[in-house]
Amino acid sequence: NRCNFSCTMCPIDEFESSAAKEDLSLNDFKLIIDKLPKSVKNVCLSGLGEPFLNNDYVEMVRFASEKGFYIEVYNNGSLFNERVLPYIGDVNFSVDSPDEKLLSKIRKGVKVDELYDSIKTAVSYKDKYGYKVNINFTGNYENYKDIRSLYDLLNSLDTPYLVCWPSML
Repeated sequence: NRCNFSCTMCPIDEFESSAAKEDLSLNDFKLIIDKLPKSVKNVCLSGLGEPFLNNDYVEMVRFASEKGFYIEVYNNGSLFNERVLPYIGDVNFSVDSPDEKLLSKIRKGVKVDELYDSIKTAVSYKDKYGYKVNINFTGNYENYKDIRSLYDLLNSLDTPYLVCWPSML
């Protein structure tokens, strides 16, 4: 649960203690995956924060995929690593406005060009590997009117899947 952004709607600071944070180790991850019941089919490798900050994240995705799980990846696009693409079913990017100034205000730390480059990279391989590219929109009082223009922008990027999340902030 580490992040390189400071998003206005994210409660990560409320859940984290001041103690040093450690990433889930690859060995512990493998133990968890190996103990999941057979009824579990999907694994969402996410939490609060940016999962690609964990140096073992790509290997975790690969391991879970090779165990037969449908993998969902959620990320902010800043550290996206295309090496996960052969192993996933869905990749999700957070985009809360087509307006760069507003997006930067909501997702403090975002580099808009890097985000869109990550989305374009994911889109360029989706037919080869057969996954879905989704955009997560966290709506609030500042950006809710942008949803139509955001959807149009995403269609121009060949990314028609828009998931909307409400925020009280």
